[in-house]
Amino acid sequence: MRSPATGRLSPAKTPLLWSRWLRPVGHRCTGWSSTRSVSPGCSTSRCRTRPDPCARSAGAGGTGTPPAGSAGHRPCQHDLVTGEALDVLRGVTFLAPASTAGLQRLAARSRRRSWARGAFIFHVGEPADSFFVIISGQVAATDASDHGRRVIFHVAGPGETPGHLDILEQSQRTASAQTLTRTTVLEVPGGAVRALLEEEPAVLRAFALDVVAINRSLGRTLADVVLLDLPRRLARLLAAEADHDLAVRLPGTQADVAARLGVTRQSLNQALGLLAIGGMIAFDSPTRIRILDPDALRRFVDGQPPG
Repeated sequence: MRSPATGRLSPAKTPLLWSRWLRPVGHRCTGWSSTRSVSPGCSTSRCRTRPDPCARSAGAGGTGTPPAGSAGHRPCQHDLVTGEALDVLRGVTFLAPASTAGLQRLAARSRRRSWARGAFIFHVGEPADSFFVIISGQVAATDASDHGRRVIFHVAGPGETPGHLDILEQSQRTASAQTLTRTTVLEVPGGAVRALLEEEPAVLRAFALDVVAINRSLGRTLADVVLLDLPRRLARLLAAEADHDLAVRLPGTQADVAARLGVTRQSLNQALGLLAIGGMIAFDSPTRIRILDPDALRRFVDGQPPG
């Protein structure tokens, strides 16, 4: 619940915030309309059936619309763009059982958007009328106190679907989203997804199973906060984020990692130093950590002292 005085969230609400995302604003146009694909410069009647909200006129600093048959004219790419959107949607866990026709309807109404690193894509309080499939990049679900202290509830990566729980409630978003890297997403309208859930029971069941998995993950996160101190929570995070070469590329800055763990940057640096002194990690760069002894790191998480 929110405080009537401040509008901020109470602690009881925060475990679910990682899935509460907002509609993008100020997006960079990539040539996809909300209803169909429109090639920049295409002047065919098919492309102009509905206006492209991303199209720019020559007078507004854009390229204008060259006449059909001119050197600047390019053919429509409806099938190509829909195919790209279908590939993205097929990678979504709860959409795996969906029919091809159902996915095609979603793809036709979806649009691709991109933001630079550090951009706030959406903010607390906007309507929950869509969700997003991350194609590339990382996005943090974040909020801040009245005193400016920032917390990151979850960092979502490629294939994850920020905001998909909100589309059922059709409520207001309860977290902001900030890109930690350059990020591209596919925005999917909530109404189209709700219609698909009603039409295809297998998709609805997959959606429910996805909610169960999220609840289990949140339970483990809450247990870590209660049962583990900061160095051990950090060790668990590094072990989970490591690639096959035992390297960890920190999402965003150290301040972002500190916000993810709910601590100050100074406390984070002390915990990193403890793990380094214990011979468990080494620093390749300020944002890249190498795990030297994964077995020792796991034992440390389980309660054994470092060293």
